[in-house]
This record gives sequence, C-alpha cells and structure tokens, in this order.
Amino acid sequence: MVYYLDVARLDLAALQAGDPAVWRGFLEQCDPLLHAIASWPKWQLDAHAREEVVQATRVSLAQSLPSLTCPAALPAFVRRVCALRCIDAVRRRIREQAVFTRWECAETDPLTPELAASATYDPVREILLSERATALRLALSSLDDPCQRAVRAFYVEGCSYKDMAEQQGVTINTIGSRLSRCLEKLRERLQKKN
Repeated sequence: MVYYLDVARLDLAALQAGDPAVWRGFLEQCDPLLHAIASWPKWQLDAHAREEVVQATRVSLAQSLPSLTCPAALPAFVRRVCALRCIDAVRRRIREQAVFTRWECAETDPLTPELAASATYDPVREILLSERATALRLALSSLDDPCQRAVRAFYVEGCSYKDMAEQQGVTINTIGSRLSRCLEKLRERLQKKN
C-alpha cells in the first residue's frame, strides 16, 4: 500500500503557525505513513517502540516544520524525520542490548538508500557499522603517531612485516612486538568507550 500526503489540501502557513485544526488534519493524514515507516520489518521494532517512534516523529515535526519553506518538500521531509526517529530507536535498542558485531570501516550514511530499499539492506547493520567505524577511527587517532602508522600500514595498506621492517630500518621481530603493543593500546581505548 502506498501512503502519501495530499500537499494541495494542506495550508503550510497555518500548519507552521500552529493552528490546532490544521494540525489535527495534518496528523490524521500523516499517521498511516508514520506507522508504515515505523513498521518496516528491517527496523525490527516492537509495537511499543513503533508507537514511541510515531510520537517522537510528531514532536519532531512540530519543532522543525516552521523551518520548512517549500510545501512540495513536505512528504519527503515527513518520511525523513520518521526514518531518523526509527534510527534513533534502533540505536537505543542496540545500546540497551549491547549487541556486538565485527568491526568494519563503513563510510556510508544509513539514510542513503530510499525507504523502499532492497531486501538485502539492513538498517540495523548499517547503523552498527557506522557507529563502530567512528569509534575505531577516534580510538586510532588517540594513539601516538608510531602506533597509528604501524596499524594503518599493516591493516589498511596491507604491508607485510618484512616491508614495514625494511621501511623503518628495524627487525621483523620489532615490528611484530610494536604492532602487538599498539593493538593492545587500541583494544584498551575501545573497551573504555563501552
């Protein structure tokens, strides 16, 4: 089923001014769309969380609609606000459950795909990857420069111990022990974050 907002029937100026009757009509029109977005199976939200998302979206819309200037952008604006509230709910659930996945560097924005994403798109996984990649980058940047270079050379650039030893003019054993110490420092910093 396709849900849409009839922008022609909405008085954006009255909506932004807070007219109660216009807001009631707007929310009646929006609610099926908000519930449909919050019910998307990939979010894995239970009924209570879905209702919280809808309520949070209504509040966010009331706070942010005054800044909207183009009535034609309203449907996309409503969908994006609702999707952002869904992502907030997923993040909250992940923090509460302390769900862990393997570390990966992900540079993607969880909202890049459209809401009608492919069957393989998993927003929970994308959020986890993005948050963990950010935590890893921050922890790595807090290491001293030799450790940063060693970790990047081995894990990002794919240099071997032998190549690294030749570049730095040290033995292979020195590279191995240095990398081991650096990884231990990185592990400690990441554990402090959790």
